[in-house]
Amino acid sequence: HFRDALFKAALQGYFAATKKLLSAREWSHLVQATKLITLELAARFLIDYFEDAHFAWDPVHYTSRREHNLRRYQRLLTLYHKITKKQKKLEQIANQIFKKK
Repeated sequence: HFRDALFKAALQGYFAATKKLLSAREWSHLVQATKLITLELAARFLIDYFEDAHFAWDPVHYTSRREHNLRRYQRLLTLYHKITKKQKKLEQIANQIFKKK
């Protein structure tokens, strides 16, 4: 799941701690950056699926590291699509927080 309230809280905390660290232009790309890092991690797990390498796996819930990495990839790709569907709303949240400065 992608929870808007948690995203908002994370941005509020980040903004409170960094205030002027990011420019308006950089702040406007935070949702896109969130999507990108999610997609990058999904790609990492897909590579690990094919190479049967990298991350440890949970033998209680999965029969192999490959199966676990494939599931991780699938979940992150689903998350990416959920963020994409909410992108406008998330950008509005980010803009509201940034404009408070």
